[in-house]
Amino acid sequence: MILLLILLSSPFIVSAADQLIFVQTLYRHGDRTPTGTYPTDPYQEDFWGVPWGELTTMGMKQHFLQGQRLKRLYVDKEKFLSAKYSRYDTSIRSADTPRCLQSAVANMAGFYSAVDHSGSPTHPTDVIDWPVDWTPLPIHTIKHNEDRELEAGVNCQRADELVVERVLKRNFLDFIASKWQIIADILLHSGGGYEADFDTLQHIWGAISIEERSKIISQKGVYNLTLPDWITDDFYNELGAAIEEALDYVDGGAGFGYEEETELLRLRAGFFLNEWINNINNAVAGNGLKYYSYSSHDSLVNDFMLLLHAKEALYGKGNSEYAATISCEVWRKSDGYYLKFMYSADAYTDFVPFTRLISGCPQNDDFCSVDAFMTRSQPYRPKSDSLRLRKMNVLCRNATCN
Repeated sequence: MILLLILLSSPFIVSAADQLIFVQTLYRHGDRTPTGTYPTDPYQEDFWGVPWGELTTMGMKQHFLQGQRLKRLYVDKEKFLSAKYSRYDTSIRSADTPRCLQSAVANMAGFYSAVDHSGSPTHPTDVIDWPVDWTPLPIHTIKHNEDRELEAGVNCQRADELVVERVLKRNFLDFIASKWQIIADILLHSGGGYEADFDTLQHIWGAISIEERSKIISQKGVYNLTLPDWITDDFYNELGAAIEEALDYVDGGAGFGYEEETELLRLRAGFFLNEWINNINNAVAGNGLKYYSYSSHDSLVNDFMLLLHAKEALYGKGNSEYAATISCEVWRKSDGYYLKFMYSADAYTDFVPFTRLISGCPQNDDFCSVDAFMTRSQPYRPKSDSLRLRKMNVLCRNATCN
């Protein structure tokens, strides 16, 4: 791990003749409330002051800070984008989930902040209570159940079938069975009538992991939440370790003695991969915008990193952190077009290059040729583009839609 950190933190050289021509980013939404909980949990929805799964004020802050970090990189340092928003330069797309939409708004508020107060054409300067330097930007989205790019595996029967096949494999069933004490405690204390399976473990963890570390600023104040007595340190740590061990495998990564399920990764993250590749091709052809920003979930960030084979080396087997951001840059060099991938682990961590961790790209360079990236990505690209699938209303309802 120390060697990896040294590798990722090492300086990378850009020739004076090299030109940055395009950037696209994918990020996880910011800090949120739980998406639900178990019946006996003392912290039900009304406790949080906002609905289940809603972005918290901490999450808004995280993406404002991340937007400022991106601004420092691409406006201040690289001089690539203007400090003032233009739809001819920038496009923002979000998953159709409130926390993702809110995160996109907060991110762009940070990105296009600190514009000259005098006569800015992107926001009014003569409204007394107008937020300082805030420019309202258009956030594009499509319906949740049609968004094959930003909602990993949504409305995809074949992907669901592949997940079921994986969780029913013998080695994984033995792993779940080894967690019998955790499952027994859940069934005894949660009041939920749950099944003894991974979904149950993930549901409970989704609630208590947020509660345990929660320091939420809202109209009710700041919280350090105390978990019920039956959720001991041993229970909490063992459940967290189980989720971390199983998460990537269930999504299609290698694990428990089984190889990667390429088809599942293709159905969960391949449509987004197609989106990014189309943008790269447009940039190389001299078409399109200069910056695309995508707001989504940890599931897509994780699955996309699995597809690149860079996830475990960057942040292990668990989830990406809130506001984690992937940046893909397209550079024109004297001998062709190259990609540089960067990663910021959270709202408080600078970007580091990770191109050399991507399978099929050079392991001794922070740049990967567009041709090499296209070749290594081919097995993960769906045969049909998502727009055609939506129009045909067949969204992965059978094994041929991949």
